[in-house]
Amino acid sequence: MGDLREPNVGVTEERPIQPTAVSEERRKAVIDYVQRLISGCLGCEVFPFGSVPLKTFLPDGDIDLTAFGGASGEDALANDVVSVLEGEDQKRTAEFLVKDVQLIRAEVRLVKCIVQNIVVDISFNQLGGLCTLCFLEWVGTNNKPVNALSRVVIVLQAMSV
Repeated sequence: MGDLREPNVGVTEERPIQPTAVSEERRKAVIDYVQRLISGCLGCEVFPFGSVPLKTFLPDGDIDLTAFGGASGEDALANDVVSVLEGEDQKRTAEFLVKDVQLIRAEVRLVKCIVQNIVVDISFNQLGGLCTLCFLEWVGTNNKPVNALSRVVIVLQAMSV
């Protein structure tokens, strides 16, 4: 049995744990597309939150969005979003490929779909996720150690998969 303190045991390559520029751009394009689609059809605002804006997402991680608006309530807004996304699923000329649109009727209504092979979760009127994002961004701009925290978050996410 080898010495456990031996450097680089079992390590073939050292790579930083962080999203690539390509994966960031893909997610940014999908977010922009979904925002334009929903706000253009339904007149509501859509915001990203969670790991993508914080740049702590894994390669196969999803995109979390929350939609605000719709005078007729969350259920109606969720159904309208499903209709818009299913309409895109049927379009052959759609800018992005949208498929597998599902409405999850849990305590927090959630529309789940796949856009350009990335899972997108859309919740409704979820201010808590945006507040958390704002707080973490504030911490990041006012404290330098947040980079280390971001890396720890990514490692913990990778370990839980």
